[in-house]
Amino acid sequence: MKKNLLLLFFCSCMSLCVYAQWYTIGADVDEYVIGFGTYKDTIVAYAFGTPYLLRQTGATWENWEVPIPNSNGVHSIAVVDDVLFVVPYSTTNTAYVYYWENGAWKTLGESFKNVNSINPPNLYDIIFHDGHLYVCGEFNRIGNEIVNGVARWDITHWSPLGTGISEIMSPHNVVYPHDLTIFNNELIVCGNFVRAGDIDVNGIAAWNGNSWHGFGQGFNQAAYGAEVHEGILYACGEFTNTANNDVVLGRVAKWNADEGWQYPGFKVAPTPNENFCYAHTLRSLNNHLYILGGFDAVEDDFNSYPGGGVARWNGQTIDALYGGVTNPSDAEAIYPYQGGMLVGGDFSMAGNTAVNGIAFLYDDATTSAPPFATSLVPLQRPFAYYNGSLHWNESSKVMRFSITDLNGKQVMAGDIELENPISLVHLPVGIYFVQTFVDNEMPSMDRIICQ
Repeated sequence: MKKNLLLLFFCSCMSLCVYAQWYTIGADVDEYVIGFGTYKDTIVAYAFGTPYLLRQTGATWENWEVPIPNSNGVHSIAVVDDVLFVVPYSTTNTAYVYYWENGAWKTLGESFKNVNSINPPNLYDIIFHDGHLYVCGEFNRIGNEIVNGVARWDITHWSPLGTGISEIMSPHNVVYPHDLTIFNNELIVCGNFVRAGDIDVNGIAAWNGNSWHGFGQGFNQAAYGAEVHEGILYACGEFTNTANNDVVLGRVAKWNADEGWQYPGFKVAPTPNENFCYAHTLRSLNNHLYILGGFDAVEDDFNSYPGGGVARWNGQTIDALYGGVTNPSDAEAIYPYQGGMLVGGDFSMAGNTAVNGIAFLYDDATTSAPPFATSLVPLQRPFAYYNGSLHWNESSKVMRFSITDLNGKQVMAGDIELENPISLVHLPVGIYFVQTFVDNEMPSMDRIICQ
């Protein structure tokens, strides 16, 4: 997958990101936004309630030109070798994994079914691992073969992972795996289920390529997501305890191989008189663990902080991010972009800013103006970034440039003209500084994040 190169403009290379602010970004998206991704240098969003992917074009989010067949939304995407795969919510008694080719959506393998159930076969996550695509969801057949909840694509067909997952976990009336993650080179599956293969796992299990195993007791209610942060596996969901009620948890837990599931130092909570609360998504970004879901406050050992739908943990303190998102307080998607984060969900406010489904969280309040008021297109000062390159915007001038890493080592240098962009796609992941020189003008310094 190609790297995204993120261009940030700032006056001093010593500036520190110590604040968080919320902004609108692009046109409103009147859908429940579930996730973001990048496909061929284009930011895409996907949502419940629309058969289209949404792609960002300048100041707007527009529908992908072709709707996904028999779909009421997309729950996850994967990009493998420039091929885009999607897993949708189904509106019929069959579902497919789709991929994009030659201007059309095509099906990958046979149909997924949910036999003897009133619910359609919904697919929730897709991931590429160890040379294979894996998919999970609410299904028990692929074609005519029994496949319970998790499957692997083996070049020509979908194969089961042992006997899959089974048995309903209270209080939900369906069995489903919801999220796929990689930890210690194993496939981690989270969801609403009791058993994986022939063992009790209670909401979270691992597939090592040959068999299933659990993580301690598991949980007393459904797990919706997992993430590896600083080498530690975290899980989140509706659970409030481990399965045997031995450890009290606040809908987020961290795994310790010697001691089992532990309280991580914080929890998410509902407002008074509201019973339903959950953490849906965990993401490790920029040395923080971001927590998204349906909650109205975050708490540590000492205080409770009003914060809707999104918060972050740095290992010591919990940050409610200027009140998070509200009306309602429900977020599921987060994605790094331009020095901040795109956040998606079902909300109409972010902090004190009116938004609709997508908001931009910017981490540097030292500037008086947001980096993007209505557009994801980078500012031009005096060069622009697109398609993996920096382009000089003044054809009458020749610019000299020098790119250094965080240690001050020069990694690139030279001249740039309108017809000669600086290609950055070969730079390793990291932070770099670009200094530009034009005759009779003060030099400028800018920062680039390659990730």
